[in-house]
Amino acid sequence: MERRGFSPGNNLMKRTSFYLVGAMVACAAAAFALQNGSSMISGHAKAVSNAEGLSTRIISVSVGGGRAQTSVDLGKPNLFRIDGPTSLKVSDGTNIFTYYKGQNVYTKEAMKADSLGRALEGDGFMALRPFFVANSLSGLTSIKTGTEVNRKGVILTPVSGNIGGKKLTLYVGEDGVARQAEVSASGDGKTESTIFDYTELKLGKVDASKFEFKAPAGSKEVDPGEFTASKWYTSLDEAKADAQRNNRPILVDMYTDWCHWCKVLDAEVFPTAEFKNKAKSFTLCKINPEKDPNKDYGFGVDGFPTTLFLNKNGQEIHRLVGFKPLDGYLGEMDTALGKNK
Repeated sequence: MERRGFSPGNNLMKRTSFYLVGAMVACAAAAFALQNGSSMISGHAKAVSNAEGLSTRIISVSVGGGRAQTSVDLGKPNLFRIDGPTSLKVSDGTNIFTYYKGQNVYTKEAMKADSLGRALEGDGFMALRPFFVANSLSGLTSIKTGTEVNRKGVILTPVSGNIGGKKLTLYVGEDGVARQAEVSASGDGKTESTIFDYTELKLGKVDASKFEFKAPAGSKEVDPGEFTASKWYTSLDEAKADAQRNNRPILVDMYTDWCHWCKVLDAEVFPTAEFKNKAKSFTLCKINPEKDPNKDYGFGVDGFPTTLFLNKNGQEIHRLVGFKPLDGYLGEMDTALGKNK
């Protein structure tokens, strides 16, 4: 007996239409989220770029790591004051003064074309870079908008994307300006994240006195080139940034506190005039894998001291395991320079 009102073909068409409509709705929602996220990023960048001045305290907290605070004041056209845990950088518009707190010395350098961009290098400054570099967030890809979150009574909308091999998430307030950021980087099978709180963020003119450098009592001025040649970074990311700026390889001293020959290297090689002279061709970096949250950065170091020689992009070009006296160590540095292409 024929069952009236039933048609397998019609039923299939209805199901197919249902799925197509669902897919179209999902695509439309994704496109809207992308468009909305892009506009929020653009809106934040425009607000920061158009501001006459900016002031904030950046409180950074590494997931599973430490906590640090940096005070930032920016002014147009080329003024800044960046007061961090280890150094103070001040631009009066013509010169840049960098005071190194631990050494009680400071350097003075003339403003250059790339000085403003360099002043805001580092993950914590990504959201603030548009102040000096208007299009600095234009390279953000795979932009997604998340669900609103409540941070200390303030409603923020997360907008994330990929930039420079890292994932950046800006938490944007109702005024269109990011009040918090999260930067994540993956490597060696794990992901490291850091949260940056832009506390008391204000857009508007900053008191001109903020951009006047006054040398601290007892401090002395040193030559920037000589000081940089003997400066050791403790962050590989900072070392790579310096190496790329200056187009030179990186010398990484991997050490531990208990290592006898590490201490001999510190006492008999690194302080010598011969080492310092050759070190002008390198960016120097010291890492204790037992204390650094990134351990040995995937280089597989299991003996100390180990000296890694990397190109400016952080790729290994030469390695010295163990101690060598001055002449032998200088020879290893020459070998690394010969391999640096």
